[in-house]
Amino acid sequence: MTDPRAVHDSQELLQAVEEGVSDIEVAATISGLPRMVLGPGTRLHGGRLEFESEGLQLTRDAALEDLEIIAPPHEVAVGVDTDQETWGTLALRGVTVVGQVALIAAGAVTSGHIEIGDLTIREADLRDRRARPRFGGDEAVQGALTIWNQQDDDAVQITARIENVRAGTEESPVRGSGVVLAGRGRDGGATAGGRLAVSSLSTGAIVTDGGLVPDGDGLLSAGVLVLDGAVLGAVAVHGTVTTHGPFDVALANAGGVMMWTVDAPLTTYGPGAIGIANRGDIGTLEVDAPVHTSGDGACAVDLHAGTLIEVALDSVLTRGDGATGVQISHPLPTLSARGDIATEGGAGDCTMDDTQSARPGSALRLTQGGGIEVLEVGGQIRTAGDDVVSVDLGSAVGSWNVAGGVVASGARSRPVRRAPGIAAPAAGSFLAADGRDVIDDA
Repeated sequence: MTDPRAVHDSQELLQAVEEGVSDIEVAATISGLPRMVLGPGTRLHGGRLEFESEGLQLTRDAALEDLEIIAPPHEVAVGVDTDQETWGTLALRGVTVVGQVALIAAGAVTSGHIEIGDLTIREADLRDRRARPRFGGDEAVQGALTIWNQQDDDAVQITARIENVRAGTEESPVRGSGVVLAGRGRDGGATAGGRLAVSSLSTGAIVTDGGLVPDGDGLLSAGVLVLDGAVLGAVAVHGTVTTHGPFDVALANAGGVMMWTVDAPLTTYGPGAIGIANRGDIGTLEVDAPVHTSGDGACAVDLHAGTLIEVALDSVLTRGDGATGVQISHPLPTLSARGDIATEGGAGDCTMDDTQSARPGSALRLTQGGGIEVLEVGGQIRTAGDDVVSVDLGSAVGSWNVAGGVVASGARSRPVRRAPGIAAPAAGSFLAADGRDVIDDA
């Protein structure tokens, strides 16, 4: 192994890249750089690179280590060469970025592996990206980190291992999504096209503000977004995920995840925002921290479609008129919460089946086609607003164990409402504001 070549200014760096030097050490802050293509097998490490527009483009078997890469926030700071048939292994370790990291398989690319460890994206603006993967009926805004296999051929698979990604700050939230992982997506209702296989993903703190139009414009942005065609072994959220925009989602899934764990709070601000949204397949979802939403029509946990075996929550609190704590629209074997499932707010429009509709807010809502086999709640299921329903049963619950009871403390609010044909709960305490046990038919 040869010693790295140290470079101290733009001339030395450009010369080393042009000569195909395989190991380049950046020994200073180098400013005013043009877009730069790293040749195959290049290791670039140390120092700080400041680009006037786009940043680095990786070709094959490239490694970026212990490096700062600064581009304008709306530009691609780290991209890839789509003329390569294979990326080999692309590695980013200990890298800090301003701008987007966009590893998008298109063009001639048929294979590649991505290794990411300790990536910080301080600032990025993705709102002008016109290429957008899909999330159900919506388009998704690209992420500060976007790994996307766009190939039509379902034999094309990109693999990855991604550890400790952080994106945005409270002072400079990502304008768009935080982390986006996607395959080719759906075509005619069946999964088709290239796949993205990720053995593991872990994240630190993520802060976003998608800047979406409050009236809804068919766009979605999220803190962490797993889309169709992406299959993940394990997802671990170790840092807080905070979103500040209307209809933004903290965590969203339309792909496949075997195990998703969360051990830091999820917080969303804005009308129609969602803490956790699932449209795909998850084995176990384990959330060991509070999920809080603040905004009219918001929903803390929206299990809209797909499959889930078990959902274990810490506590859920939604503040806003027409807001929902937990909404379930498909059969779920087990739902548990260590603390309360609560909503504070009155009646109003709520997020329902991807649309806004006029329904009273609820702490727990089961739509037609939903249902829970086993419900375990260590605290209360409660509402604190007027004209709302604490538990809205459009489908059945098999067994109940709600330690603190179901409480509706607002005027004209009901603890439990059930649709025709849905059996009344056989166990549990259902307390109205005046202390009566009340179960109302819809």
